[in-house]
Amino acid sequence: MAEKGSGSSSTDRFTAIHFWLCLLCFLLVAFSYELERIFNLWLPIVPLLLLPLGLLLLTLTSSIIWNAMRGRWRRAVSAAIAPLTAAAPMVVCYQLGITPTWLRFQLSRTYFEREVALAAATNDAPRLRAFAWGETGGAAVANIFHTLVFDESDEISLPPERRSASWVERAQHQPQLYSILREQGAPTIQPMSRHWYVVTQLYQ
Repeated sequence: MAEKGSGSSSTDRFTAIHFWLCLLCFLLVAFSYELERIFNLWLPIVPLLLLPLGLLLLTLTSSIIWNAMRGRWRRAVSAAIAPLTAAAPMVVCYQLGITPTWLRFQLSRTYFEREVALAAATNDAPRLRAFAWGETGGAAVANIFHTLVFDESDEISLPPERRSASWVERAQHQPQLYSILREQGAPTIQPMSRHWYVVTQLYQ
């Protein structure tokens, strides 16, 4: 009996496996919105999220109960605190502005900067380009459209009454900025980097 207890004690140690499982699932949830926008998943995104989250919950619960029954408290504690320890670095990243949208922009930034460089400025006016950045929603639900905007003048971040007539004229040649010009679709503007913005438009 003593040898059995000693063997059980030797396997009782803190483990990082539950941390990594939680982190992977949390990353999937965090990036699910971007995945839905890129691949237009809509309904398939639900089982895509529920299945791994359900398996994670089952895994953590089983591990806590099983290890507690065998007296392996370090392993049980590792499973119990895994969600908190996995969430902590993600919260820090969000506080620093490192979000899935920001990461997606950084990964594709070279392509869009090349597209902007190909569009020569007209009459030395600041360049303004808008790119489709994905959409979510579908029938019987709200539709959300996202637009990536390069605005060399940064006037898009100003209140409508403070934008110049020349900016409005340039924006009229960008169909994706229609809601900005008409103040429709409850547009929100999120800065990504110098001169770069993501415009979100909601239509019921």
